[in-house]
Amino acid sequence: MQNLIEIINTNIQVVLIVLLVLFVVIFGFQLILYFKLKSFLKGTGELSLEKALNKITSDYTQIKQNQQEIEKFIKNLDVEVKKTIKGVGLVKFNPFAGSGDSKPSFALALISSNGDGIIISNFYARDSVSFFTKEIKNFNSSAELSKEEAEALAKAKNSLHN
Repeated sequence: MQNLIEIINTNIQVVLIVLLVLFVVIFGFQLILYFKLKSFLKGTGELSLEKALNKITSDYTQIKQNQQEIEKFIKNLDVEVKKTIKGVGLVKFNPFAGSGDSKPSFALALISSNGDGIIISNFYARDSVSFFTKEIKNFNSSAELSKEEAEALAKAKNSLHN
């Protein structure tokens, strides 16, 4: 132990110089890191890291707001789409049996996915053409349906599932 102390005392100047050099090197690295960090935080041009993070936060908030508006729009659209005509059924027929093979009359059912809509019927005779409409609610009509109208309604209902 005594020997170590003597070696240090004789070489104290060398030890101090080595410690001073280490201090200068470490301080130099610290300065380099400080300036690199300052440059990084300052950013390039007019956009600093703080401004960039604030812009990203603002953009994210706007995107979330837009997403909520789009989701609300889609829900409203879904409600409206259910009200549109989705089922179509057409039956052509000849109202006068035995008067030929032509089928100049028709029954057309137009319904939404929840079963609301209309049936349009056309009866063609030699001297006149007549059109009739019947309202459909929940796949039913308050008025009596002819055989052809009922068939058109059934076709329209089946077309919803295809």
